[in-house]
This record gives sequence, C-alpha cells and structure tokens, in this order.
Amino acid sequence: MGYRTRFTIGLLISAALHAAVLGKYWSSQWFVQTPETKTTVFRVKVLQPKTPAPLPAASVVATAAPAPQQKTTPPRERQEKKPERKKPPRKPRKKAARPQPAAKPVQNTMTSSPRKTEKQVKTEPVIQAQTSAAQQVASAGRIATLEDHYRARVRQEIEKRKFYPARARRQRRQGTVTVAFVLSRDGSIGHLRLLKKCQYAVLGRTALAAVRKVGRFPPFPADIQRQSWAFEIPLSYRIR
Repeated sequence: MGYRTRFTIGLLISAALHAAVLGKYWSSQWFVQTPETKTTVFRVKVLQPKTPAPLPAASVVATAAPAPQQKTTPPRERQEKKPERKKPPRKPRKKAARPQPAAKPVQNTMTSSPRKTEKQVKTEPVIQAQTSAAQQVASAGRIATLEDHYRARVRQEIEKRKFYPARARRQRRQGTVTVAFVLSRDGSIGHLRLLKKCQYAVLGRTALAAVRKVGRFPPFPADIQRQSWAFEIPLSYRIR
C-alpha cells in the first residue's frame, strides 16, 4: 500500500467517527420532552360606581355683613418741646505775633567804595610787575620745553633714515659727521650742508642722504614764534 492510499483510508475512518458522534448528539436532543407549562386564569369584576341622590335646593338668604367698627383712639397729647439751650460761641484765640528780626542795612557798594590807602597805591605797580614777570618766566619755560621736544623729534626722524654703507662697514670705516640745515615754519628743509666732515667722505654723503629722505619735518608748534630755525645735528657711525 502506498502512502496516498493509507492517507485516504485514515481520512475516511476519521470522518465516519465524527459522523457517528454528531448523529448521537442530535438524536438525544430531538427526543427530549419539554415540560408542560401551567397557565392560571384571573377573573376581574368591574364595579360601577353608584350615583348619589340629588340634594334639595336650599334657599340661600343673603345677609349683609356688618360694617367694621373703627376704633377711635384718643388724640395724643402733644408733648411740649423744651427750648434747647444754645451754647455761647467760643472766641478764637489770638496767636501771639512772633517778633521778626530787624533787617540788616544793605550797604551800597556801588556808591560808597573804601578809599585806598597810600601804601596800597604804592604797592600796586610793584605787584603787577611781579605777576607779569612771573607770567613771562612761566611762558618762557613752557616755550623752552616745547623747543626741546621739537629738537628731539627732528633728530629722531633723521636717525630713522640713517643707514651704514655696506662697503664702509666691511672696511670698518667709522667716524662722526655734523649736518646743518634751516627749517621753515612749515617744516621744509633749506641750506642743507655738511658742517663737520670726517676722514671718510662716504659717511658724509650718507648723512646728507638721511636728511633728504625725511623730506619735510613736522611744522613748528603754535606757541613757538620762530619763522625759521637753524639746526646742527651730529651723526656718528660706529661698528659694534
């Protein structure tokens, strides 16, 4: 027997068993006797209400109601009002006036001026001369300080442009030269020359070139009243 035939036979047997079980269940449910239900019948009697006998018509006598009596109350005696005593008005207290301080007399400084003494007349010119001299000294000191600052700035501008020739450095040529020039008020350079020479001409030419490279110096400060200013600047060339 093959596998398919065995599977078919098993399937038929299981179907027959299921059909037998289901048939037995249905037959038991079909023959079950249902219990009889008893019904009870209630009888209801409807009673009709009895109509009452009509009452005899009674004669209605209209009687007038007595008028209500008004209670008379004796008039109340008017109570005599006692006159109220008026309180006398209080007199306001007078405040005692405080004494005001007497006004100080104002001195008229415009009309009455103290006369100057002979000592004051003599010492006034001396004091004015001393103050003017002190002011002149202070201004002169301030101008001298400004000039020192300007000289230092001119030298600083030249030192920035100064250079050492390479040939002179290799040959170890050293020296100090002095350049002279005149500055105008706007800072322009004029009359540039070599005031003090050294034994090496190349160092003199280098110093003049450094001044020319500046081109134009800063203008003079406003407090310096110079119109032109002559300068002499020494420049040293040293190998360190």
